[in-house]
This record gives sequence, structure tokens and C-alpha cells, in this order.
Amino acid sequence: MIGTMKLAKIGLRPAWPLWLSGIAAGLALFLAAIPLALVINRISAALPGQQEKAIIAIGVIFVLVLATPLAVYLLAARRSADPARIGLIVLATTGVLLVASYLYQVSFWVFYPGDFLIWSETEFVSDILKFRIGYPLYTDQLNNESFIYPPGAPLATYFISTILGNATSITFFRVVQLGYTLGAAAFAFLSFRTLMQLRYKDEDSPPSMPLSFLWLPMLFLVASNSLTNPFAHNLHNDAFGQLLAAAGYFVLVRYAATRDWRLLVFMALIPAAGFMVKQIVAIWAPLFVIYLGLFDRPRSIPRTLAVAIGGFGGIALAVGVGLLIWGGDFQYWIFQAAGNHPVSPVRSFQHVLDTWPYWSVGLIGGFILLRGRFSAQVFGLWAIWLVLFLGEAYTSGIGWMLNHLGPGSLIAGIWLAAGLTRLWNDEMPAMLGKLAPQRWLGYGIALAVVLLLLNGLGMFHLPIRPVSDDSIRYFNEVEAEFRGLPVDRVLLDSGSWYYLDNNTVMKDRVTSIGDRGYGQTGDFSGIIQRLEGKHYDKIMVRNLHLPKFWYESDTWAEPAGIKDAMLANYDEVKVIKGVEDVDRYLLGDVSVLVPKP
Repeated sequence: MIGTMKLAKIGLRPAWPLWLSGIAAGLALFLAAIPLALVINRISAALPGQQEKAIIAIGVIFVLVLATPLAVYLLAARRSADPARIGLIVLATTGVLLVASYLYQVSFWVFYPGDFLIWSETEFVSDILKFRIGYPLYTDQLNNESFIYPPGAPLATYFISTILGNATSITFFRVVQLGYTLGAAAFAFLSFRTLMQLRYKDEDSPPSMPLSFLWLPMLFLVASNSLTNPFAHNLHNDAFGQLLAAAGYFVLVRYAATRDWRLLVFMALIPAAGFMVKQIVAIWAPLFVIYLGLFDRPRSIPRTLAVAIGGFGGIALAVGVGLLIWGGDFQYWIFQAAGNHPVSPVRSFQHVLDTWPYWSVGLIGGFILLRGRFSAQVFGLWAIWLVLFLGEAYTSGIGWMLNHLGPGSLIAGIWLAAGLTRLWNDEMPAMLGKLAPQRWLGYGIALAVVLLLLNGLGMFHLPIRPVSDDSIRYFNEVEAEFRGLPVDRVLLDSGSWYYLDNNTVMKDRVTSIGDRGYGQTGDFSGIIQRLEGKHYDKIMVRNLHLPKFWYESDTWAEPAGIKDAMLANYDEVKVIKGVEDVDRYLLGDVSVLVPKP
């Protein structure tokens, strides 16, 4: 472990066997959560409709799992039992329990057959469909069939799924997103390991905390936290974007520790790769340049210029390739449609307040790590996280959700891990002294504070089923409306699984229209003409009679006339009842419309 490494003697040359063993140990602990998640599932299935009894039974299992390693350690250590080590055992076991709870709860969404759990899933699957059949990913806006994000995430998901024999599986696509999330946690873990080496590079004995058994599962929980990373399992560009952001931060931390010039190549490539996944990930180009220009020691102008030219040039090249393949349609969807969403500074500030736990742990963790021995490189890494987080907070003002702050939250988790490691191993022993009662009380209070903090960070997921079998009834009833009609003559507002199975690219999707209606950048004459011409034999739309109907929301500055055209030319003949036990827009009532006689 890191505590046995004599860093003053070996420097900071890569210790890959140690790194790999750390990842392997952490992954083993993560995998141990899977059978526990299956046990949770078995208990819940045995007590249908008795949620409280199920939770009590699961709680008993959790207590037994938590008590077992503690009992083994106490029996082995007896009088020499160390409260610091006991606290670490509790935290490590808690990490396994929390991962198991998360995997159980999220499994119901991962294995749901319909791709309409959030607004992005439809277009994510549609991009995969287009690529499979050779259809342009970006077309004229009048078709309302393209997405405002670059195609990197869906195409990478498709390639991985194809290699693994699941080229058209919606559920497997979501499993891949969880794989991205675990990968992001692994990069965050490696960043933490390297950051600790950098902080203690002149000392023979850095903290000897059993890092592998604690921080990889915990960082996975940060990467999938319910506050800023709620879409880690959904078909969205967030998971892959977070993976690239975590990889970028690892490259930066590793460079700060080694100044290995080969890492500059990755600094030049990551911004362009990030742009092709999600536009905001291109922010790593200026972040790398800021670090090299202000905090690199010794400072190198040639290296700074090389990364600036490579990073910004790579982004320009990616844009050029997009324009070459898709022309002005690429420019419209990626820049005009995506960029015209107004940013509300008030909403951005509110999002900072809403995510205060991650600001707090990042700021405090950095302070703890820097206190007593200031390092320009370590301070620079901390400052880069802060600039990234501020940028994410500002861009989050375009909407009401907090997922823009996901990568910054994960990096804040790195600083939490680093700060807590130093506090637990350096600061608290000196502060508590050698008196046994004082040490037990001090570490007991510290453990309670950390466990409460985990909940504030959105890492606790109750082991309860989030949706009942009524969601399957809902899916089946929607799918049944396609039968007996040409697929391209049935418009479903959101959801592309049926079109994927039939190799049909569908126009007039609600996500494509809703994004542009809110930003007032769309020309919707195409859908209005198709509605007036009764092009569709059947239309299925959710929440037709609500003010925030996505085809014509009352939040738009100017109405588009889509709803009026729909009601003027189509009759509502039935309503598919929404899922009873969950309050989600895309699981709400579905109005079935047919052309007026």
C-alpha cells in the first residue's frame, strides 16, 4: 500500500503494480455488492406490497454484514483494537452496502425496456439507429429528428454493445453507461492516489489508510449521486462526459506529479474528444492551459503553447469534420440550437446553494491538504477544480437540473478523500493524544459526521423498488398502439425502441422540438404542415392537456402553433393511463390521436 512506499527514494515514477492492485482490490469490493443487491431483490420479491417489512428485513441483513468484519477484527486485535482502524472498517463496509442499495434500486430503471425514462434517451437511441442504417445524424431542422449534443456518447455505446453482442439492446446500452460511471470512479481513485503521492513526495511515510478498500466504491457513489449525477444510468451524454472529465483530471494530476511530457499528448486530445461527447467538456482545453501557464514548475512556455495549439486545434478539427460530413445542419444543432438557451445567473447561484455539500467538501479538503505545507502544484490542481466547478455552475443556469455539476462533484470527491485521509491519519492522532477514552470518543464522533455527510452528498439510496409492474403495463399498452399500422405513420412523442427494431427514423420527436422551442430557435412549419396534411395515421403524446406540454409549453416566449394544429386535425380517441406509483413526466398519461374524418 501507499504507506509502505518510500517515495523519497523512488520518486514519483509510475508504480503500476501498486496502482493495478489498488484498482483490483477496490473493484473486488465493488463486485461484492452485486450478490448483496441480489439478496435485497430476493427479500423484496418475497414481501410484495410490504415495503416497510422488506426494509426492516434488509436492515437486519445490513447490520449482520456490517458487524461481521468488525467482529473478526475485534477478535483478532482484542486489547490492541484501534478506533481509527475500526472507523475505516465501518466506512469500507458502508461503501459496499451503499453500492448494493444503489445497484438494486437502479436495476429497475436499467432493465426497463422503453427508452423514455428521461428526455435524452429517445434521441440517444435515435442516433444509434441512424448510424446503423447509414442515415445522416444531423438533418434539416424542419424534420425535427436530430439532437443538440454531438454523437460521441451514443456511437461509443453502440460500438461497445456491438462488440459484446447487444447491438440493439436498450437495457444493455444503460449497462454501458454504468460502466462509464465505474470508469470515471476508477480515474478519480487514481487521481486521489497520485495527489497523495504529490502531497507527501518529500516524506517517507505518507498516510497508510487502506485506500483501495474504501475510496473506489465511495467515488463510484459520488459519480452516481442523486444530487448532481442522477442520470448516470440513463441514456444521456453525462456518463461518458464525466468519464472523459475524470480522465482529464487524472492526466493533469499525473503530470503535476511527474512532468512527463508524454502526458501533454493526452492534454491535447481530451478536449476534442470531450467536445464530440458534450460541448461543455471542451472546457478542458483552457483548463490545461491555465494550469501549465500558472502552476507548472518549472514553467515551460513551449509546453503551454503546444497544449494550447493541440487542444484548441483539435476542437476546431472536430468542428470541421462535423461541418464536412453534415454541413450547416451540424452547425445549427450543435451551436445554434444548443447555444441559444438563456442562462439565468439567479438560477446558477441557486444551483451553487443547492449543491453546497460538494462545494464544502472540495474547499475544505483542499484546505486540509495544503495546510502546513503549501505546494504550487497541489494548489493549482485545487484551483483548476474550482474553475471547472464554477463554469459548470454557470452553465447549469440554462435549466432547472443540477447534472451539469456532475464532473465537478466527482472531482470534489477526490479532494474529500484526500482531506479526510490526512485528517484521519495525521491530524486526529495528534489532536486526540494517546488517552484511550478520548481517542474512542473522537473517532466515534468523526465517523458519525462522515456517515451523515455521505447522505448529504446524495450517496444514500434506500433499498426500495422505485416502480411497480404497472410500468410494464404502461410500456405494453404504448407498444400495442403500433400494431397493424406502418411504423413510419405512427408518431410516438418520446421513445425510439420500436423504431430501432424496425430500422425507421422518425420525424417530429418531442425532445428535438422542446429544446428549440424553449430557446426560440426552431422553425416548426414542417410538423405543422404534416399535421395539417394528416400525415400520421396515429399520434401518441404525453400530457396533452398540461400547461407544460412539451410540443407547446407555456414556458416558451412565443407559441409555435403545434398544439393548435394537432387538436384541429386529430381527435383524441383514448388515453393510456400513466404509471400509478411514480411521478415522471414521460411516464404520464398518453393521449392517442387519430386524424379527424
